[in-house]
Amino acid sequence: MLSDLKRAARRSDEYDDSDFRCAAAELMRRQFLWFSEPQQRRYYRIVVRHLNYFNALVDALGWRLCHDEQFGFVGIVPESDTAGQRLRLDETAVLIIARLIYEEGVEACQAEHGCVWVDGAELVSRYETLLRRSPPRKTRIVEILSLFKRHGLFRLQEIDGEMPRIALLPTLRLVTNERSVSQLEAFIRSAPQAGTETGGEGETS
Repeated sequence: MLSDLKRAARRSDEYDDSDFRCAAAELMRRQFLWFSEPQQRRYYRIVVRHLNYFNALVDALGWRLCHDEQFGFVGIVPESDTAGQRLRLDETAVLIIARLIYEEGVEACQAEHGCVWVDGAELVSRYETLLRRSPPRKTRIVEILSLFKRHGLFRLQEIDGEMPRIALLPTLRLVTNERSVSQLEAFIRSAPQAGTETGGEGETS
């Protein structure tokens, strides 16, 4: 891959090999890069202008490169169960509940530029209703939301003293699938009526 990097950098009039390394590091760290995010725009451009190189790079690591010109993002999703990040149970539940809310918003024509907005309190309420158990504490919920924000799945609108509003992004469709939704539904059917455990592992993102 090092020789490929050198060749790609030589063919570029604008970027050198350090730019390619930084873009690859940001792609692996964030998972999704958005043109609309000023701090990510440079890395987004590097990746989309050299898709062949980055596709070969992430493929060698067990990932698949995804580029959506309509919504302006590029990202990676695991091709195998061993390539991705293992999530805790509460993280998996929040992620898939967010996907359900996203699809409901799309079907109700509430999407704006691919985003569906939901109040954080509504997401917490859905968590409690669907799982029939107390949701995590507010600090833990905010921690989970921040995790998915870093991965380019959510945007957060902070509200003083309240749960943030959440922009659910179309990248949710790439990290959740029918199998994960079915697993959550199976878990809901078997979930105890009470309890607050949040441990364990969930789906790969």
